Amino acid sequence: MICGHLDCTSPDPYNLAPGADDNASGTAAAIEAARVMASTAFEKTIKFCAWSGEEQGLYGSGEYAAQAAGAGDVIDGVLNFDMIGYVDVAPEDIDVIGNDSSEWLVDFDDRLRRRVCAGVGDPEDD
Repeated sequence: MICGHLDCTSPDPYNLAPGADDNASGTAAAIEAARVMASTAFEKTIKFCAWSGEEQGLYGSGEYAAQAAGAGDVIDGVLNFDMIGYVDVAPEDIDVIGNDSSEWLVDFDDRLRRRVCAGVGDPEDD
């Protein structure tokens, strides 16, 4: 699954809601990933999702996860693009966080970044 969320938050949510940072950027990346990957055949189904209600309590993704669990769906991995357009200190980096069951996905990301970043810079500097 590749996903991002649409809603945002701020200290003053009625007057300032920087959704491009948190997190319309992640949703845009999920949509772009779907476009780029559309003509590729994969062994397994890849779902591209955009959630809402995440800043209020993971309502969108939580509901999806509950329904998937209830249906017995197997979700092998999730790439959740969160705040990828946010820059607090330049240059930004990429943080890939996983748990024991998603270690394969973290390793895959590392190999992919090394291939994509070859000649661009050292991915270890990320």
